[in-house]
Amino acid sequence: IRSAITAITLNDGRKLLVFADSMASIFAVDPDSLEVVWQEAARLYETSVITGSISYYNDRLFVPVSSYEVAVSGSPTHVCCKSHGGVIALDAASGARLWEWHGTADATVQGQNSAGMDLYGPSGVSVWSTPAIDAKRNRIYIGTAENLSHPATDTSDAVVALDMDSGELI
Repeated sequence: IRSAITAITLNDGRKLLVFADSMASIFAVDPDSLEVVWQEAARLYETSVITGSISYYNDRLFVPVSSYEVAVSGSPTHVCCKSHGGVIALDAASGARLWEWHGTADATVQGQNSAGMDLYGPSGVSVWSTPAIDAKRNRIYIGTAENLSHPATDTSDAVVALDMDSGELI
């Protein structure tokens, strides 16, 4: 288990324990039988990981997504950097993906490093922490991490507000 365990009660009264593993898979488990009710991959990239806890509100889960590419981004032999963080909203009863918010646009070649390796960007903007719920405004708030490569983005090192229904940047 990589994240904290989130105990939820669905609108129909069913209870679930929700958590992520180190490979960014989300599990919903029956708290009485400990049987897996559903499992869903929450990856944006092969390097996606979940480090923050999963938030719950009104039968929806909000999953913060980061990347372990940050651990190798400074290596001169690594083709840096193609991944970015974001948030994935899931239906809490089924695990179905409702929407995704990506911290940056898809990375494109920006140049080469001193070792002649391609440099991609923008990248980074991991979401390491737990999304905060603002039910009154129908928003979630997240804190984002640094860019791993150029160009810099307005969504890095920031507090970001997203619409809970669509994932649209507020």
